[in-house]
Amino acid sequence: VKSMKLLNGEKPYQTPCHLFAVPDDEDPLSMHRFKLLSGEAPCFTNLADLDCIVYTLCLAHEAFLKKFGRAPFLAVAAKHGNPCGFAADWRDPGVVVEKALFGNPGAIWGGEFITNFAINEDLAALFYESDARKERFGSGFWMLDLVAAPSFLEEALAILGKRRARKVLENKALEDPRLFRKA
Repeated sequence: VKSMKLLNGEKPYQTPCHLFAVPDDEDPLSMHRFKLLSGEAPCFTNLADLDCIVYTLCLAHEAFLKKFGRAPFLAVAAKHGNPCGFAADWRDPGVVVEKALFGNPGAIWGGEFITNFAINEDLAALFYESDARKERFGSGFWMLDLVAAPSFLEEALAILGKRRARKVLENKALEDPRLFRKA
């Protein structure tokens, strides 16, 4: 079943390109279950990268569940699906965003970011511009091509949408990301 028209395939000249879904797929974190809220249509590479960071987030979430019986706020910053920043905090999602972005702030340029928590206006502002980044690199702006979270407040979408090419994807199942769900 055709699920979503993509910007292009693995290469920009590969058009048209579509995401197809298996009709009986019950995995809540399948790529076709992510809703595009802002930005241009994702391309094949964006979805391949997203698939990788979803997997990484699931592994971290499940490790915390196994060790502590609960999971903290988690975030993965990546470039082409390869983590270059990770953070966890039990109290403050803002700390998680800052730490993950600064894992390797050069590597994240044009990359992806995923969380297991909702993005509000204050958090979206951290994704958009950072005084600490400006001090270190001369520019405070983050160029993130993709941001995924369980939900986004309208005010957050207005901030993240300032960069038209940024894909903002929502999937409620990211609140409790699991590789395998018990029936």
